[in-house]
Amino acid sequence: LRTHFGQRAVVEEILDPMRSRVRVTAPTEQLLARGLAGWAEYLEVVEPVSLRAELRRLGEVLVARNAHDG
Repeated sequence: LRTHFGQRAVVEEILDPMRSRVRVTAPTEQLLARGLAGWAEYLEVVEPVSLRAELRRLGEVLVARNAHDG
């Protein structure tokens, strides 16, 4: 995340050797969601709920647009 977000990603707490709590900021929540979406298999967004909803919406759009083999 630090490579992608730079100074906008701040480690707040080391939870264990494989997990950390990181605060990431962006100019807008939509931009933040788009930036985090590519990391979906590696992270869990804890808050805010509105960001989780935007990530879910983006995921639904991706599934809908790529669901067919054609």
